[in-house]
Amino acid sequence: MDILLALDEVALDERQAEDHERVVPTWRAATRPDHTPVGTSVPLQPLKPHRGLYLRLTAPQTLDGNRGIVTPLRCGDATRIDGAIEITWQDGGREVWELAGDASSAALRVRSRVEESTQTSRPLSERGTPLPRPV
Repeated sequence: MDILLALDEVALDERQAEDHERVVPTWRAATRPDHTPVGTSVPLQPLKPHRGLYLRLTAPQTLDGNRGIVTPLRCGDATRIDGAIEITWQDGGREVWELAGDASSAALRVRSRVEESTQTSRPLSERGTPLPRPV
């Protein structure tokens, strides 16, 4: 499974115009991080960057030159928050991932997860300092 993460501040309409030229950092993982227990790390193998157009796929697409089929498994919006990556999935739910390591040896750790059915709190980016619990 390949993981593509695009974390930049380019406006959506500008991104769509540039997707055919844009490159996105990409890693290969043996397991899906969104199916990994919270607190678990997933080793990542760095790959050559992929074209940005893969971020917008909504259905399987056959690659040119008999290279196979790309099938998007899950899509969402990623934002950098306090040294981590917060992902709000299009199908509901939210996760916070930490990316650690360097170009030759990286890992992704799932810091937290809020599933759609239990999602009642605001995104991390909108939260202030938590209030202390009463004793």
